[in-house]
Amino acid sequence: MFVYKNSTEEIMTDFKNWCGDLPLLFIDNNYTLNYLKDLDNLKEPVFKYLSMQYNDDVIDEMIVKYNLQPSNHIVDLLYEALIYENSKGSN
Repeated sequence: MFVYKNSTEEIMTDFKNWCGDLPLLFIDNNYTLNYLKDLDNLKEPVFKYLSMQYNDDVIDEMIVKYNLQPSNHIVDLLYEALIYENSKGSN
């Protein structure tokens, strides 16, 4: 459910409550790390699970690697790529 928030602090408070102490997969760049700096959760770079490294073109590379439809919804693309990787390991 999408709900507008009035501030970054409100977003982060709600996110902390939602995720509890679960580990977080994140895009390994300074912006994201800075945004999540106040969370004590275990943080792991998402691209390590895709055998990729973060760079300026990593999303385009991921789209090609997993034959995904291009999209501005990066979280959806990451989710699809992670599902593909997980299904490869279970075969």
